[in-house]
Amino acid sequence: MKVFVAITFLIGAVCGQVYFLENWPENERTPAGAKGMADFSNLGNGTCYLLFPGAVYWFHCENCDIVPGKSNSAEGIYALATPNQVWQNTGAFIFVVNFLQDAAYSSNSIGWVCDADDKNTVTVYSFPNNMDEKRTRSRVCDYDLNEKSAIMIDLPASVNEFKVDSPNTVMGGPQIYKIGNIKSWQTEVAFELTYNNTWFGAADLGVSVVQEVQEEEEEEETPKRRRRNAHY
Repeated sequence: MKVFVAITFLIGAVCGQVYFLENWPENERTPAGAKGMADFSNLGNGTCYLLFPGAVYWFHCENCDIVPGKSNSAEGIYALATPNQVWQNTGAFIFVVNFLQDAAYSSNSIGWVCDADDKNTVTVYSFPNNMDEKRTRSRVCDYDLNEKSAIMIDLPASVNEFKVDSPNTVMGGPQIYKIGNIKSWQTEVAFELTYNNTWFGAADLGVSVVQEVQEEEEEEETPKRRRRNAHY
């Protein structure tokens, strides 16, 4: 079960502006939505928060990770991070959102705050990429992974299929999965899932990394049996 945490902004938090690059009205097939941009600078391993006035129908960030433990999609709160400094640390997050029916609003009503001191450990690449996906891929990122690590993923609903890439292994289901056989060189672990009847995104996951203790098997000494001759 995912546990929501209260958001406390530190002294170094910087508020900014959200801009819509384009938007579209509601139609028979999809709700109203927009493609937006939110600037940031010198974020490092910190966190930015996109604060919608309430829940949205669908949210996806094209160039960022989601921090599930700091997000709450039911309240429209999305915590964003840039664990991959090469292609994610671009100075602006690009996102797509579709609003709930009859609940569209302007970019001025969206809150935006970043805090470089609000550090992250475990993040998940934003998914799904569109509202029509039945199968989606993502990955968990943690730069402290090691060979004793195991990743626990708690999904908000059961799925038809949950897979990981080699050499990793997975066990469990249909909602709680444990990913193991993590190698020392890994900082990311990819996974793929096929939705069942309930659709959800990266912000809805419960994700944690645990360190497994490898128990050493104690060799039990087998008592030596002395063979005695039977006397009749």
